[in-house]
Amino acid sequence: MNLEEITTQLCGLMLGTSALLIFWRFWRGPTDADRVLAIDLAAVVIAAAMIVNMVRSGEAVFLDAVLLMGGVLFFSTIAFARALEVRNQKRRIREASHDPRP
Repeated sequence: MNLEEITTQLCGLMLGTSALLIFWRFWRGPTDADRVLAIDLAAVVIAAAMIVNMVRSGEAVFLDAVLLMGGVLFFSTIAFARALEVRNQKRRIREASHDPRP
């Protein structure tokens, strides 16, 4: 067993552990922002697993998919953040309209 095999197995173990922690955050996340962050991190872990698999196999088949996934992740994170911001603004406006002021 050489250093590359040990390193890729260790990376796979760490990615599996992080995937379990991300699932826990998604399941137990008290807010929607926590859940959105968990989904985003899960996609990053999947991309990292694809890179580890690419190193392990020695073929660059997944490189285009990882690069495309990075671009999609960037824009989806912005879209999720914007949607949460709009929803929170609507909630604040609704709460302010029911608040009787003296």
